[in-house]
Amino acid sequence: LSTDHPTPQFCAACVSVMKFLLLALSVFMLVTASTAQSSKPAAVVQMQMTVGKLLMLVRDLSVANNAFAKDTEDQAALNTLYTTSEDLYQLLPVFGTSSTSTLPLVTRERVNRAITSFKDALTNWETAMDERSAPNLLSTFKAVENAFLSYGAVVFSL
Repeated sequence: LSTDHPTPQFCAACVSVMKFLLLALSVFMLVTASTAQSSKPAAVVQMQMTVGKLLMLVRDLSVANNAFAKDTEDQAALNTLYTTSEDLYQLLPVFGTSSTSTLPLVTRERVNRAITSFKDALTNWETAMDERSAPNLLSTFKAVENAFLSYGAVVFSL
C-alpha cells in the first residue's frame, strides 16, 4: 500500500476509478468514432458529444469524491464536488424532450429510463455527500459511475 492511502478501502477506490476511467474512455472513443462516421440527426450528435463532456465531469467528480471520502472536512474537495456537479447539471437539458422527441418511442423510453437512473444515482450520491459518510460516498458514487456508463451506452447506440 502506498502511504497516500491509509486503508485498503481507499486503494480499492483508486482501482475502481481507474476501471471506470478505462470503461468511460472506451465509450467516449466509440461515441466519437460513431459520430464521425455517420450522418445522424443533429439532436443525436449533440447528445453523443455531450456524453463526452459528461465523461470529463464524472471523472473530475470521481477524483474529488475519493478525496472527500478520505477526509470529509476537505473543503477544496467539497467545493470541487459542488461546482462540478453544477456544471454537470447544466448539461442535462441536452437530453430533454426537445432532443428525444424525434426518436422512435421505444428508443425514447430507453433514453429516458437511462437518464432517470443517472439522475437518481446523482441524487442518492448528493445525499451521501451531505451526510459526509465515507462508505456511502464511495458506494453511491459507484452507482453514479455505473448509471453513467449505462446511459453512455444507450446514447452511443442511437
